[in-house]
Amino acid sequence: MPKLSVIMPVFNTPEKFLRPAIASILNQSFKDFEFIIVNDGSAQPTTNILQEYAKLDPRIQILYQPNQGAASARNQGISSAKGEFIAFMDSDDISLSNRFQEQIHFFAQHPHIDVLGTSCQIIPEQTSKKVSINPLELKFSTILDSCPFCQSSVMLRKSILTQSGIKYTTAAEPSEDFVFWLDLCMHFTFGGLNKKLVHYRWHENNISNRQADQQFKSFIAYQYQKLSQLFGLPSHYIDLWAQLKQKEHYSQLDLEAFNTLIKQIITSATTSFSAAEHKTIKQILAKLYKKVLNRQKSAERINFLLKSLTYQNLPISRIFTIKMFIKSKLMR
Repeated sequence: MPKLSVIMPVFNTPEKFLRPAIASILNQSFKDFEFIIVNDGSAQPTTNILQEYAKLDPRIQILYQPNQGAASARNQGISSAKGEFIAFMDSDDISLSNRFQEQIHFFAQHPHIDVLGTSCQIIPEQTSKKVSINPLELKFSTILDSCPFCQSSVMLRKSILTQSGIKYTTAAEPSEDFVFWLDLCMHFTFGGLNKKLVHYRWHENNISNRQADQQFKSFIAYQYQKLSQLFGLPSHYIDLWAQLKQKEHYSQLDLEAFNTLIKQIITSATTSFSAAEHKTIKQILAKLYKKVLNRQKSAERINFLLKSLTYQNLPISRIFTIKMFIKSKLMR
């Protein structure tokens, strides 16, 4: 039985992206894996490429299904996986040759970690996306902020999926990966390896680019559902929560409503979570405040937020940082 199962869904991926993605897996320094490629109803040219590689390397197993989307394809791959660990890979990204070796070693050294993501480099822009190494920050950033991992950087213990029955939610596409992490973070421990072991490809046909609005609406709906369950938030605040993530400027009423929303989350967290979890929640909410400040132009609104921060009793270090930011902004 292989130590690792690598799962990669493919649907008509351009050859110039597909071949480097496959090669990056086959060229890993860690060799004990099976490579499950799920052909999600691709046309014949793509199918021919997959069959070509399958003839060259016995570790490749091609599964076929009519086009049902990436979530369904990953679920089929998971159901066929025989490895102790599962690694995810998108068909247009590149895994560095030491990715699997580094992640398997990390799991051996950290038996309490269930899900592991790494930092990545975004190409062709050559920018970086760092991953937190703090499990509590990863958990509550997922719940309160945004997707914590690049999909192609994640490896997890297969046992947690068998144990929980958690799988990708097809109805959540195109934000099925975020919803998957959201479901997992409620029950299992996330870890981060702050090494750039993946090149995440950003291009015009990238789903996060092509379906950005739909992806945002989908993940906000699922995220707010979790927030409601955890913090007892009313359903009518979902629009405000969405505005927090993408609106450029806020009215006085927006800010007052947002202040009430934050207060309810913090108050609920006091009784429902440990002291360390409560502290982490406040820190992440402080970061959200800072994002709002960065989008504000009105001195009046900035001062309102400053009063709100003091009122909410957020961490002193965070308040000091934000006060310095406000001072510099008002002095311009």
